[in-house]
Amino acid sequence: MAKESISHLFWSCDLPAWAWSFIGKWWSINSLIHRNASFNLALILGLKKSKFIKPVWHLTVAATLWSIWLARNEFVFSNTRLKADTLQELIFVRIAKWGMASGVLSFAYDPTWRINPIGAISLHHHQLRHAYWASRCEVYDIICMSDAAWVNNCGGVGGIIKLNTGKLLYCFSGPSNSFNVHEAEVLALIHILNKLRSICSPNDKVVICTDSTVAINAFSQGLKVDFPLLIPDFDVQKLLDNSVCLNFIPSELNDEADHLAKGGINRLTTKYFWASRD
Repeated sequence: MAKESISHLFWSCDLPAWAWSFIGKWWSINSLIHRNASFNLALILGLKKSKFIKPVWHLTVAATLWSIWLARNEFVFSNTRLKADTLQELIFVRIAKWGMASGVLSFAYDPTWRINPIGAISLHHHQLRHAYWASRCEVYDIICMSDAAWVNNCGGVGGIIKLNTGKLLYCFSGPSNSFNVHEAEVLALIHILNKLRSICSPNDKVVICTDSTVAINAFSQGLKVDFPLLIPDFDVQKLLDNSVCLNFIPSELNDEADHLAKGGINRLTTKYFWASRD
């Protein structure tokens, strides 16, 4: 008898071959249906790169692999061969339970999820994003979004300043001369704080949303603690004490600023848009 291999166990044997064919059709991924001859987990996990889709895709891959493994054990130790539709249902159930437990997937019992996973995820993301920014608009007069990106030792920064009516006052996207992504995140916030000096009135309530806890902590402790070389030539603390506050936002909900930051990596100079408040 030939030795079992990972590729045969998780990929080319009849049951896993059916499972991956089902997953490929369900997620509309042709590369899984017309797949390579050998198992490549890194390649499979990398098929979805969107911040809000990737975690659900990774959950789906994990549930599929675990279901295949348990089905294999059922056959080896109990001589019980699972039917394809039973394996499919087990994959659905595990995704739902693991997703609810981890907070990655809270809508696995929505019928749309079983028909169009990308559509269901996108709709859920849109609803979460809308609810988050609506809640900010109810509390603050001016809403800002800030982010940084880092690829191959190159940084980019981006951000947006809006009124709570939705009117865009300022946005920017450009390269960063920082040494790491944390410095880039701090510099992006400093850039927005500097622009707010000419936008804010004394009675404005302002929030800057960032997905960097490092940057938020740096401003909370004072930049001189961890980023002394980045201290600007204006009083940051005065702004934060009076009218501006920093809020953490999950990175998947900060996609507007994220897009601007990633675009800024390849720019030679900062591109910006400025509009009057009136």
